[in-house]
This record gives sequence, structure tokens and C-alpha cells, in this order.
Amino acid sequence: MNTGDDHMSTRDRIFEAAVDLFSTRGYHGTSIREIAREVGIKESSIYNHFPGKDGILEAILEYYQEGFRTATSSLEEMEEFMKGFSEPVELWLAVGVEFIKKLPPYTEPISRILINEMFLDERCRRFVLHTMFTAQKEAAENSLRYLRDRGLIRDCDIRQTAVQYVYMLQGLDIENRLMRMEGHSPEELQQHLMDTIRFFIEGLRKNNTERGIK
Repeated sequence: MNTGDDHMSTRDRIFEAAVDLFSTRGYHGTSIREIAREVGIKESSIYNHFPGKDGILEAILEYYQEGFRTATSSLEEMEEFMKGFSEPVELWLAVGVEFIKKLPPYTEPISRILINEMFLDERCRRFVLHTMFTAQKEAAENSLRYLRDRGLIRDCDIRQTAVQYVYMLQGLDIENRLMRMEGHSPEELQQHLMDTIRFFIEGLRKNNTERGIK
């Protein structure tokens, strides 16, 4: 991924190349020499910017953690935006789109790194368990509570429903990644994701009795 962009610092180019290589070849399958070659610098020059390959991975995780935290925090400031929707499914999808927009660059390849390495590297495992899953559950819980308090969905165990939603989403993500490798189009996978999310939220709608309709 040697972009040749003169506006990027050498450190940023090292970071970008490492994200690309770690996500395609694996962290343990990538050497400092390969990162240097991708950037077009001497291997020794890497150490002017990072203490080593471990240091690069740490920087990637710190970058993603900060970006993920910022995106999650932004959901707490979206009440006015959410008031513009009266349909629970449309509101849920709109909030999801806004959340994705606020995720940092390199989100897709970094998430691949995490999935590939979470069983091999303790740092990636901790991040997935204690940062990513925790933040996703909290965001889903807050959104579900908002829908319930507005009377857009039936009363339910908000926390457990949020947990089930995140588990569903993670399963979908892995399935879509595998289907993409088998040649399925991004449009097809996006539709599959949207249809499944719609089905989940539709199942939380109030029934006619709860709405007071006979």
C-alpha cells in the first residue's frame, strides 16, 4: 500500500502499510523488513518511529480504540437526530449508518486484524472482549432503551436484548466476510445485513393489544 503521498509523514506511511499487511498476511506473518519494503524505506528507519513490530500493533490498537470510543460517544449526542424518526426500524438503521460514518479510517482492515489475531494475541483478544463488545452492547442498550421509552417497541429485557443483538451482528459480520471471499457482491451482503437487522427490530414492535388496538 505504498501510496507515495508526500503529504503523509513517514510514521503515517509505516502505520498504513502495517495495517494493510497485518490485515492481509496476518500480524505473525508480516516482518519489519516487509513493512519497510512496502513503505520504500530502510528497515532500520522503522525504529526511528516505532520500537518494533509490537509497537506498531500497539499504535494500531490505540488508534482504533480512540476512534471507536469517539464514535460510541457520539451516539449519546444524537437525541435530536433520533427524534426525526417515528418508525423503529428506520431509526435503528439510520443510527447505525451515522455510527459507521463516525468510525475512523482503516476500520475495515483493523477489524480484520482483530478477528484474525484475537485467538493468537492477548492484546487483540482484550480489545475485542473489553472494548469492542462492551461498547457495542452499551450502544445497543442505549438505543433500545430510547425506542422503548418513546413507545416504539414493546417492553423487554433491554440489556439481554442488546446482548443478543450484538451476538447476531458479530455472526453476520463473520458470515459476510466469508461470503465476500467466495465472490458475493458488497451490495448483496449489505442487503443481507439490512434484512436481518430489520427482522430483529421488527420482532420488538408492540403488538396490537399493546398498542391498544382491538
